[in-house]
Amino acid sequence: MTSWMRWCPSPMARAIGLPVLLNLFNTFWFVQHAPSLTLAHALRLHAVEKRAWCWRTLEHYAGSRTDPRAIEDLMARLGFAADAAERLGGFHGYIFTPLILEVSWPWYAEHLELLRKSLTDTETAPRALEIIEAFPEFLPNCCP
Repeated sequence: MTSWMRWCPSPMARAIGLPVLLNLFNTFWFVQHAPSLTLAHALRLHAVEKRAWCWRTLEHYAGSRTDPRAIEDLMARLGFAADAAERLGGFHGYIFTPLILEVSWPWYAEHLELLRKSLTDTETAPRALEIIEAFPEFLPNCCP
């Protein structure tokens, strides 16, 4: 048993191996209060959270012009599973809404199934159509 686990107040947190401070605070608290924390550090913290929600962390570090493919590449280099982007809550929403179209369409060119799903929902269809319009050429297989 590691030293931090001995001081962990919650038996459930000890059982899943969650560091004691993540039991008390969420990752975004650390993002806000630890200026030396990098995006890579924050993503590692999100990876061990039981219900990871990374939207605000990505907005804090990346901004609206960061290529989401670079963030996925960082996740791969950190050793995350291939489905990490889907498991981290808010990643798709972060790419779908606040990013500028020139940045988001290349990611959607690689994830057409998510764009197709967005086209079937009346709330997300207008933004999905904007993303499709930003594609340099029309992709007939992306429409449901």
